[in-house]
Amino acid sequence: MVYLLVLCAFMLLCIALSYRAFMRYARGELDARSTLRAVCMATVPAILLGLPMALEGLRTARFEGGMSIALDSPLSFAWLTLVGAACGLMFFGRRAWLQRLALPTFASVGANVIGLLMGAYMAFVAVDQMVFFAGEDSGMLNWGAVQELSDVEVKDVNCGSSVIVIRAVETGTATYRCPATVVIGPYSARPFIPWPSYTEGDSQQLAAAIKALHKSAEKP
Repeated sequence: MVYLLVLCAFMLLCIALSYRAFMRYARGELDARSTLRAVCMATVPAILLGLPMALEGLRTARFEGGMSIALDSPLSFAWLTLVGAACGLMFFGRRAWLQRLALPTFASVGANVIGLLMGAYMAFVAVDQMVFFAGEDSGMLNWGAVQELSDVEVKDVNCGSSVIVIRAVETGTATYRCPATVVIGPYSARPFIPWPSYTEGDSQQLAAAIKALHKSAEKP
């Protein structure tokens, strides 16, 4: 929920700043080139940050319409988020730097501070996702299937979601994340689960259950 609130607030802020640039152009305070630059710098971060949700919505619509879809998106949601966050940080950082000697209004300072904080949050979300999936033995797990098919009973994982993400299974203690609210691409190889919409834990029983399933699948 935090991710969705920040995303919507960031997009609304960028739209408001774009509208302000158009109004300044209408009053003759900005020329066409400066207006175009201001609008592009405000909208590009918002578009990049909104792409993961938009792409997943399109894939869901295609699937519900009976069309075949690939489980994984050709674009990395984490990288899109990171690039969008970096663009947002550069935009609001540049805006604050240019306004430092112009006695900016309270609203302008507030917009810059809020934009920088939201950009930093989005960057953290992207890096957090990348770090979790950095290892080769990481990915999505159908938690319901593991509970049903594995001979090993898992009692140290409390998760109400049908999908979880895991890593470090080969170490004997699997690290898992159980989604609470927002999951983008839930059945892809690496679902995008933004912080803090998950609970994280470690489980030796889960690692043993996954290994048991692998062994049973390898039997002729």
